[in-house]
Amino acid sequence: MPRVVVTGMGVVCPVGDTLEQCFDHVVGARSGVSPVRPEVMSDAHSLVSAQIPFDPLDHSPAHHAALYDRATQLALVAADRAIRDAAINLDDATSVDTGVYWGTGLGGANAIEDSYRLLFETGHRARPTAVVMGMNNAAAANISIASTVR
Repeated sequence: MPRVVVTGMGVVCPVGDTLEQCFDHVVGARSGVSPVRPEVMSDAHSLVSAQIPFDPLDHSPAHHAALYDRATQLALVAADRAIRDAAINLDDATSVDTGVYWGTGLGGANAIEDSYRLLFETGHRARPTAVVMGMNNAAAANISIASTVR
C-alpha cells in the first residue's frame, strides 16, 4: 500500500494567519468566532461567524484575484504556504508526480450567490466564469494549475 507523508502545512483561518498563530489559539482554546462585521452584513446585529480577515490583493494582482471565488483565493494561499513549508520545488519533473487532494462541501458559494443576485435583481445573465468559479473542484483545479506554473 502506498504511504502518504505530510511534508508541509499551510493555513488561512479565523484563529490565525500562520501555523504558529493557529496552533497557539487552538492550544489556548481561543475562539475565532466574533460578531459579523457591518461591511459583511449591515443588519446582522446578533449573528456571529468565524470570519477570516483576508484581502486577496495582498496575495495576487487584482486581475488574478477577480478570476477566483473567495474560497479558491483562500485555498491558493494555504496551498502556497504548504508548498513553501515543505520546501518543495515543483518543476516540470516533480509536478508530474504531484497531486492535489482538496475536500470541500461546496465550491465557490459566493460566485453562485452573486450570479443569482445579478439575475434576479437586474435580469442580467451571470458572468461567463460563474460556473468555473462556483464548481466544487475549483480550489483543487486552481491549486493544480498554479502549482504547475511556478
